[in-house]
Amino acid sequence: MVTAQSYLNQGLSLANQLQWQQAIDRWQQAIALEPSLIEAHFNMGIALRKLGKIPEAIGKYRQVLAINPNHTLSYFGLGNIFFEQEELNQALACYAKAIELDPSNSNFYFQLGLVCHRLGRIDESIRCFEKVLELSPDRLDAKENLNKLRKQSPSNSTVKQKLDRGLTAYSQGEIELALTIFTEILAEQPDYIPALFNLAVIYKKKQELDRSLSYGERVLAIDPKYLDAHKLLADIYISKGEPQRAIGHYLQAIALNPDDRWLRYALRGAEWQQEIQHRLQCYPGQAAPQSFSVLHVGCGPQNPLALAPVFRNSAWREIRLDIDPAVEPDVIGSITDLSAVADNSIDALYSSHNLEHIFRDQVPIALGEFYRVLKPGGLVLVTMPDLQAVAKFVAEGKLEEPIETYPSGAQITAIHAIYGEGDGFMLHRTGFTSKTLQTHLAAAGFREVTVCSEGINLWGKGYKPTTSWEIALSSPSAPILER
Repeated sequence: MVTAQSYLNQGLSLANQLQWQQAIDRWQQAIALEPSLIEAHFNMGIALRKLGKIPEAIGKYRQVLAINPNHTLSYFGLGNIFFEQEELNQALACYAKAIELDPSNSNFYFQLGLVCHRLGRIDESIRCFEKVLELSPDRLDAKENLNKLRKQSPSNSTVKQKLDRGLTAYSQGEIELALTIFTEILAEQPDYIPALFNLAVIYKKKQELDRSLSYGERVLAIDPKYLDAHKLLADIYISKGEPQRAIGHYLQAIALNPDDRWLRYALRGAEWQQEIQHRLQCYPGQAAPQSFSVLHVGCGPQNPLALAPVFRNSAWREIRLDIDPAVEPDVIGSITDLSAVADNSIDALYSSHNLEHIFRDQVPIALGEFYRVLKPGGLVLVTMPDLQAVAKFVAEGKLEEPIETYPSGAQITAIHAIYGEGDGFMLHRTGFTSKTLQTHLAAAGFREVTVCSEGINLWGKGYKPTTSWEIALSSPSAPILER
């Protein structure tokens, strides 16, 4: 008999693969069996937020609070949503409630400090970051923010009032009014960082990336160690397809906060994006195309964030392929049978958490199909659980407790990383380590193979050879040349 806990765990496994809608379906099944299962409601809130269904996500968090009015993380989740939506007064109230329930959590004070800063309440923001350091003395991000804030206190209350009006206007959708108010503040105090940074944030949201960059750069000209500005500019340059500039900002952000491993992962992604763009623009004997095609196999439901960041810019055209017609892919097919895709027709192929779902003896078949559809010089990019990393947790006795928490809030356990969940497509039938993934990609004919481990996941990339003699030498069935 399938239990609510089983459906909950299936949803967590799907969420780890960024299959948010399918995860929600599992959690709804869990709630049908156990209506007061807080973990299912809470994780649905996270997934709905990732899908951009903000009102529904807010509703879910409030459902949790109806069951347990003291569920601290739901107040924190609501605060994060309101902060992202620029509803800063509501965010402030949620973070304050989270602190009331758990005054020992430095993250709550940190977020409250950010909100107070955006509201122009500099003194309150300073007190929040002082509290962060009281609870977590080694937090470099809090130290940096505190040092900056002590230099930014405005000279009069008028600026504070204008900043508050600008933020309120923005939170109510009055974008142009907010822009006008922040610009007026700069006329009085040209180096006032809260106004500059908020202008950068607003123009990024409006997709006016160059204007956003100009304000972000002004922030860094005043304070070169402003961590959030480096993150913002890196994100913009990734979106613009300019990874070299993103790399510079990631490196500076890492120098400011060396303990943030997600920044290091983002840096690796930017470095790979730079390499990939360079390689694909160097087709032998032909001009580079205006845009590139990426075949996204096992794509799941439509979700732009399911693509690796390297492909999330205008240079790439996504072609979605999945075995399930219900997710409305461009092409219906399995990773072991890409017969609907022509030979040598695709610039890049992306596979996220698919290869572990087929049997071991099918892996060469799938990789052979990946190889076949790629153009000479084309890229394969794959990711899946790293069994060697997961095994370390198993050896420590951590089989069924969360071993990884993603920035989205989704969690994964060792047993799910190893075996998957449910039946059919969601079961794991094989697994990989860095060494075996490297071997499989090379055996399939890919050259310049690179594999790295990040947390409990592997990332691997390789290229199809570009010339006929390289292809012949890389073929698994190629004869051995005698000297």
